[in-house]
Amino acid sequence: MTIDRRLFLKQATFYSSVMLFGCKTVGRTAANSGSFLKVSPVNSYVPKRVSWTALEPKKRQAFIDAVKAMKATQVDVPASFGGGGARKLDLWQAQAEVHQWYCSHRNGNFLPWHRNYLYHFELFLRSIISDDFRLPYWDWSADQSIPKELQDADLIAVLGLTRDSTTIAIEGKKGDDQTAAWWKAAPAKISKSPDYDTIGGDRGKNPTSGLIESPYHNMVHVGVGGDMGQVPFAAKDPVFWLHHCNVDRLWSLWMDKIIVSGKIRRLFPAQDVGGWLDENYSNHFWAPGKTKSDPPILDSAKNRSSLFSESLGYNYDTMVKTWELTDIPSDQAIVEKKAPVNTVKKEKGSGLRLVDVADSQLSLDFTWPEGIFDSPQTPVSLRLKLQGLPEPKDSTMSYEASLALGNQTFPLGHIGFFPGAHDAHGGGQIGLSLNESLDAVRALASNQTDGSLTLILKDSTGNAVSIPSATNNFKTDSASYGLVIKTVFD
Repeated sequence: MTIDRRLFLKQATFYSSVMLFGCKTVGRTAANSGSFLKVSPVNSYVPKRVSWTALEPKKRQAFIDAVKAMKATQVDVPASFGGGGARKLDLWQAQAEVHQWYCSHRNGNFLPWHRNYLYHFELFLRSIISDDFRLPYWDWSADQSIPKELQDADLIAVLGLTRDSTTIAIEGKKGDDQTAAWWKAAPAKISKSPDYDTIGGDRGKNPTSGLIESPYHNMVHVGVGGDMGQVPFAAKDPVFWLHHCNVDRLWSLWMDKIIVSGKIRRLFPAQDVGGWLDENYSNHFWAPGKTKSDPPILDSAKNRSSLFSESLGYNYDTMVKTWELTDIPSDQAIVEKKAPVNTVKKEKGSGLRLVDVADSQLSLDFTWPEGIFDSPQTPVSLRLKLQGLPEPKDSTMSYEASLALGNQTFPLGHIGFFPGAHDAHGGGQIGLSLNESLDAVRALASNQTDGSLTLILKDSTGNAVSIPSATNNFKTDSASYGLVIKTVFD
């Protein structure tokens, strides 16, 4: 089973003709005049993914029954799958192990890999429930409580789940993260981002996570906790699928905003577009057999096949546009340079809403690299890439980051962690966006040679904690840390 846009459109000629009626070309690349973007209203005939709260009660129950049916279905797992050898598993566990063995995190494949994962899972829901059923999403920006039907004790027992919490908003939290207001602001912050690297992570020698993954995706996982809080077990929880459906929706919302601006190249990573589009996930995903009597099979997919949600047979109730790119535009120009870390200090952190704690602040003093803005084109994105930051032992802790340059300090937001790693996780680098302060930083950087990156570790209530005692492998030698600054230009 392959995912192919043309095959889908052949199977749906009637509503594809409706979709393409009234298409408008809104952007064209200078490098390739034959590359253009068609935009039209979202096709009303394509089934929509809607929020859990908007889903009819009988369909909510149908989802739960389908989950239980997968748990009761045995599948023969070949030796080539993952690292567990040939064996029998129930289908629910087999689906969960896809994430355990193959999930892509901390790099630019995070969004398309998970979109393909959701699509294949959705095929099982359609085969069990009805062909027009689509996976719902948990809009945690609007409601931070796990849907009550998924808190059912019988469902939790059948699946053998553990959870630490029923909500991801922390009451009485100090600081501005993980409160209801912080979650509510997430979609707008993501949709304001100018390029794919910022929201989805990037490739190249220094791959990183993007804004959707960290902090938001990660903090949902660890906020629920239990199985959801660890990479190898997260997909055992049905909340995982609703959470990632919302992650996928946020990617689509961002696309909506970018495409109408005509900034085609910003839809893709700035580096190695062709290689990213053709990234192949060979036999990663379980899919239903050709008929209901056939056993599940392992299927493959590429990033290229998952760019257009309608080619996968769905769109979202929050989308207003659909789009089609007839050709792949050229890469955006980038400048990426190492910023030497000169000294590393652990200090007594203090600040508004924080309790002073010895060694709760980590400061990396570095030399700002010359020429980071040297391009005749306009800079649209500025990011720091940090390597070597010690992960907290308790994943509910997060870092608050800021950059000091000259006499100004720029907030960089929060860094959250989703524990558990394998080769597909991309090397563990962290991406921090300076896009909201790009013009000010650009003006200062021309006259400044030194900068300081400050990180304060906080617990789940917002209080500062000692970094050496709360993390693994804490080090203060500058060689243990890497810092790269990357600018993307139009």
